[in-house]
Amino acid sequence: MNDLEFRRRVLSGETADQQLLDAAAGNPQRLRWLDQARQLDHSLQQATRITPPGDLAQRLKQGPRRRPFVKAIAGSAIAAALILAVTLQLYPRPATPDLPQALLAHLNHELVSLYADGPVQQQWVANAASRLGYKIDQPIPGISYAGACDVAGNKSLHLTVKTANSRASLFLMPALEKTAVSEFRLQKLHGRIIPLQQGSAAILSPSREDLDQLQQQIEQQISF
Repeated sequence: MNDLEFRRRVLSGETADQQLLDAAAGNPQRLRWLDQARQLDHSLQQATRITPPGDLAQRLKQGPRRRPFVKAIAGSAIAAALILAVTLQLYPRPATPDLPQALLAHLNHELVSLYADGPVQQQWVANAASRLGYKIDQPIPGISYAGACDVAGNKSLHLTVKTANSRASLFLMPALEKTAVSEFRLQKLHGRIIPLQQGSAAILSPSREDLDQLQQQIEQQISF
């Protein structure tokens, strides 16, 4: 089994297949691909797991209770308020995932970005960045994947950058404003969110050293 077929089967979710495991045995790069795919899948499942209230079924059967009202106008207002309150209680808005979880979920949906070999045309990257309001003054070396995407419901530019340590994911997010640099750790990924003059950038990598390297490149090579 060659590397292309191996990666195709990893991306299709066959990470427990014995033939695939045999093909990865003794090959550090293939074992790393398998491990990353499993970790991302596990992280997404944790981030999206929702536990409904234990008494939800009973409350749905009962429905909102009616109460007698003395005055028609006051009664209508109170009834409307009660219906709204019951609706919000029975059907609460799903919690909005924080940005690190949204980034991890996006990576899980675009696993191909971690294994793409590129190279990507720098002109395409520059044009995509320009449409979001960014200007890349100098080409960013090592880009193996580039795609326009949505992160947390906002348009972003997603890049995969080959570094000396591993492969890092870089996101330029013009609509997501941040006021300070923040770091996070999700499973085996290190992450850093960097405020920019316009929006923010996010870096995720198995190697923490990539965060400093790419932050320096962003600050030196991207303008607005």
